[in-house]
Amino acid sequence: RLIKHNMLCKLSLSRLGLKKISSKIWQKLFLALGQNTTLRRLEIEWEDLEDTEILKITKILGSSEIPLHSFYIEHNKITDEGLKGILSDLLSKPKLCRLALAYNQLTDVGITFLSNVILDNSIQMKKLTLSHNKITDE
Repeated sequence: RLIKHNMLCKLSLSRLGLKKISSKIWQKLFLALGQNTTLRRLEIEWEDLEDTEILKITKILGSSEIPLHSFYIEHNKITDEGLKGILSDLLSKPKLCRLALAYNQLTDVGITFLSNVILDNSIQMKKLTLSHNKITDE
């Protein structure tokens, strides 16, 4: 109800077992997100979601009027390809300044791509969390 009435500033979807919910519930969530115009912080953590599931959410975020500042998607199964899609979807969010990607499956390739996107688009990232991925010291 809060999402529908555009009053929600923070939404935490953590440790809910999202992989087990029905497609009907997913559709309701997507519809509610798409109609929200006040959401500033979205947390989807500890869900083991893979690229396809996260990308369904970021496509809605990118095409909506949501003024997203913070996106926390830690402890999932996001790969380099998923990260590319996430960034493509969220480039339309100039206020995005916090991105948490720790405990995923990102490698040096994905992090290099992320760095280039941030630099090429003059994104003012205040906090970027990348720990516990498959990143080397090189």
